[in-house]
Amino acid sequence: MHSLRYAFRFIWACFSLALKKAQLQKQWLYIAIGNFTLLLLWFLPLGLTLGLIGIRPVGMIFIGLVSIFMLFSFSLWAEITREYASKTLADLFWEKPVSENVETPKQSLFEHWDDIFLWSLIKPVLGVKYRLGRLFWPEREEKYPWFESHALVIPIISLENHNLKDTVSRIEEMIANHLLRFKSGFVKADFVARAIHWVVGIIGIMTGLSAAIIVADPLSADPWQRILALGIGLLTAWFFLTLGHIFSAFTRSCYHTGLYQWIVNVKTARESGDPAKAVPPDILRQSLENVEIIRNKKES
Repeated sequence: MHSLRYAFRFIWACFSLALKKAQLQKQWLYIAIGNFTLLLLWFLPLGLTLGLIGIRPVGMIFIGLVSIFMLFSFSLWAEITREYASKTLADLFWEKPVSENVETPKQSLFEHWDDIFLWSLIKPVLGVKYRLGRLFWPEREEKYPWFESHALVIPIISLENHNLKDTVSRIEEMIANHLLRFKSGFVKADFVARAIHWVVGIIGIMTGLSAAIIVADPLSADPWQRILALGIGLLTAWFFLTLGHIFSAFTRSCYHTGLYQWIVNVKTARESGDPAKAVPPDILRQSLENVEIIRNKKES
């Protein structure tokens, strides 16, 4: 319960900050515009299928496959926008570069989109392997020990200008040097973000289907009626799906970038010998103000 309370407190702080800092809202705009562009692209094969084939088994199979790819493309685009969010958030958290491995954040938009795209594809596979390994072979040495800290992947790619392979090495280095103050799952920000994302997404899909049936007739013999129903349903679902992606991507960007900046601060404290610098960014510290690890675990 404490982890969930910290998560909601942190999420509230994130969106309060975004309302004060307009540059943080650009990620929301990028997600909305990107999703709408993708919606238009996927509408063409969906419309052709529904208009020419209709609600027949072959048509329904094709529509289902295209819809899955469309939803997946929305998720991929939301992940890619997190590079911009990480850089923008780092500008707010940053004090000064602390080592040769850390560069001052740059404002180029999606410089590492290919690495983040690849990471988004392989993360589910690695996640399954990691969890199955812990479940069935807990006595074995974990094959992917860094995966438990995978929340740092996108911030490191974005802020340290690393490719995916070097990013994994950086996380392993951070773990070896004991720079992480707690596991990223200690605060359930990721869990809450994804749960709300899924709930809003399901509501959007159901609302889209209902709107399509009420406003137009997807079973009509007139192909234009079917295409109209498709357009209304997709547009309605897009609105809710986009809200879910904005909430999830922005929340996770805030949390993961905050964790990364905390690691940078711990490293600074070690290099300078000043334990007072080993603190998380304000937005994270305020959410965890009563946690013992914040008050007592300082670097000397």
